[in-house]
Amino acid sequence: MNDDELEGQQPNPERTTQESWQFANPPVYRGSTVLFDSYKVMCDEKTPYVYGRWGTPTSDAFCKAINFLEGGVGAIVTCSGLAAITTALITIAYPGSHILIDESSFPATLRFCDEVLTKFGVVIEKFSGTDIKEINEKILPDTVLVYVDFPGNYGANIYDLSKIKKKSAKTYILVDNTWATPLFFNPLKYGADIVVHSTSKYIAGHSDSIMGCIVVAHTDLFQRIQNTSRALGQYASADDLNLALRGLKTLEIRIRQHFDSALQIAAWLTTHSAIEKVFYAALPSDKSYPVWSEQFKGAGGVLTFFFKKEFEKNVPDFLNNLKLIKLGWGWGGYETLASASTINFGECSGRIAVRLSVGLEPTLNLLKDLELSLQTL
Repeated sequence: MNDDELEGQQPNPERTTQESWQFANPPVYRGSTVLFDSYKVMCDEKTPYVYGRWGTPTSDAFCKAINFLEGGVGAIVTCSGLAAITTALITIAYPGSHILIDESSFPATLRFCDEVLTKFGVVIEKFSGTDIKEINEKILPDTVLVYVDFPGNYGANIYDLSKIKKKSAKTYILVDNTWATPLFFNPLKYGADIVVHSTSKYIAGHSDSIMGCIVVAHTDLFQRIQNTSRALGQYASADDLNLALRGLKTLEIRIRQHFDSALQIAAWLTTHSAIEKVFYAALPSDKSYPVWSEQFKGAGGVLTFFFKKEFEKNVPDFLNNLKLIKLGWGWGGYETLASASTINFGECSGRIAVRLSVGLEPTLNLLKDLELSLQTL
């Protein structure tokens, strides 16, 4: 088996014992205090563990695994996906600096930029759509960050990162890769400097964990973000780390099922007379499909669709009539969830978007649930 055949294989960096026996899973280290054999060891800068918040064998195991999958120089864990995003932003931004961000990004990220970073003199500018020319025209010499969230809050934006032209060595590209996971896309290969994940979604995969992580492409930048993370008191609990580690071991099987079901459902929705538009990058009709098909190995299970205008008033009834599919704002877990919100940007501004996070239930059962609910409109 060569290196290409090993690509995407799940790592087991936590198995470090030199004994002739091993447990399949390592122990979970829950602790704040580290004990030392001597004062010399206690003061040695090379001592791997000094305090629980700064790292444990459990956090190291996860960081090694996610860094291996993304191809970075190092990884950092945080208490949530949003904390991963804000930690990276705080590291890079400074008064007078310019940040360019996709207007379809996670709303909480936009809120942090608009309501927090601007208080400290950071200039926030948004871009829309997938027009690389527009993005490049907005990049300035003092642009410190281009923030990309694939595929955006309603699944419409995937573009070629390698065509983004930096005008300064101090300009970084940050990609939220939660939707695709490192098994389906590796942003660092296409010019990104920072990758963030909400491990609460597909990585942990069971809607019972809140955690985030940051993977960095350059050693100096990694050190800066790590210093910021420690200064902010960021950490991830031992139990959340363990759930994320466990999730990584089954991620490949789960994410492929999410993808397969979502693609079937997206294709079926495009044929329904009440549906006007479906956004899912893996559909050949989707505007993101050319880039997706060239650079991605698969797609996450989240898709968005819009009813024809005459049916928009029935969106609450459609959601309420679902039986197997539950209502919830989260996504990336084993259960299929539906939600709806009014979009205030892009080509569908003012319209109600219905979001489906397709889970692991039998696809035919999900299709039947959708069909029966649509029949009530």
